Amino acid sequence: MDFVDLMLAFAAWVGHAAIWLVALNVLYSRPYNKRLLKIAQLIDGLIVFSFPPVLLALWRFGATDNAIVKGYLALCLGMSLLAIPVVTIGRLLRRVAPQLVQRRGEVIDFARELGRKPAGDFKHRWMATLPGNQCFQVEFAELTLKLPELPAAWDGLTILQLTDLHLSGTPERVWYEAVLDRAMAAGAPDIVAVTGDLVDTGAHHRWLIRLLRRVKWKEAGLAILGNHDVSRQPQRVRRRLERAGLTVLGNGWRELRVRDEPLVVLGHEGPWFHPGPSLKGCPEGGFRLCLSHTPDNIRWARANRIGLMLCGHNHGGQMRLPLFGSLFVPSLYSRRYDCGLFWEAPTLMYVSRGLSGREPLRYNCRPEVTKFILRTA
Repeated sequence: MDFVDLMLAFAAWVGHAAIWLVALNVLYSRPYNKRLLKIAQLIDGLIVFSFPPVLLALWRFGATDNAIVKGYLALCLGMSLLAIPVVTIGRLLRRVAPQLVQRRGEVIDFARELGRKPAGDFKHRWMATLPGNQCFQVEFAELTLKLPELPAAWDGLTILQLTDLHLSGTPERVWYEAVLDRAMAAGAPDIVAVTGDLVDTGAHHRWLIRLLRRVKWKEAGLAILGNHDVSRQPQRVRRRLERAGLTVLGNGWRELRVRDEPLVVLGHEGPWFHPGPSLKGCPEGGFRLCLSHTPDNIRWARANRIGLMLCGHNHGGQMRLPLFGSLFVPSLYSRRYDCGLFWEAPTLMYVSRGLSGREPLRYNCRPEVTKFILRTA
């Protein structure tokens, strides 16, 4: 192989890896058995990293002229040289949602505040101490959103979103306590929204009440569960959330009075909890706020006239490359909704990067606590 052949082979490998990474992202978005998903992840990795030796063997035996091999290599090159650049440029040029008035953020390094890295005792604790890992650095983001359909009484209404706590022992409880206390430092928001993936081991349900009782609100505290909660005694998780004072929506809806105006709040825990949400009897008018663990439910939200949907699940990819962005995102849409604000009329959706993860790895993708300030026209 000459230099050009080597560059083309490398480009084909990049395209091959992208194809199989997208396949893995889509697979992980579905409610399949976790053990089977782990096996699929290993197989996917083997397929990706076996590409160079397999390609070299095919080239040595003259099999690269085979029509099937040539077709697949052309697909890989198309992915690498055309699809990836186009998608990346499109993501970089994506228009900011018109409802966004201002975004501010403050990053707090809690390892520095605590005087040590609170890596804890979970089996993946070693990852938390890797050089450059930002898993203990939390961004406290504040987004001001102008939503003309809001009642005038809600001008200045605040919502605090907490998502993907992944309580496992890593980080330690003292880290969560410090994060939540900082989130409350400016005073209680009107609404608190907890959007799932709360516990990762059977031993950490007891943390829920102690932690979430530190969180206060003026009007309503709302919660749903996520995919990691499915295998961790979900009814027990729900009971603990209720004991902490939160209203657990599940796959359902409630009508609340907020500043003496009706607010319809909905929960969507699909595709992991069944049956899906039913809007039977739900008031037709008024503003609708939805808590959905995954942004994959965006089409459902649009069809049901959700005004604002708050999501987590994707963690922003946890590791993001400069310019390119996220890699592994467990979504039906792969990297499309990895994190941030998305406007797909009539729904404004925010996807938080979340607080933690089963694997405590964060590179160029800090954990996040998000506060929204809603403004009317």
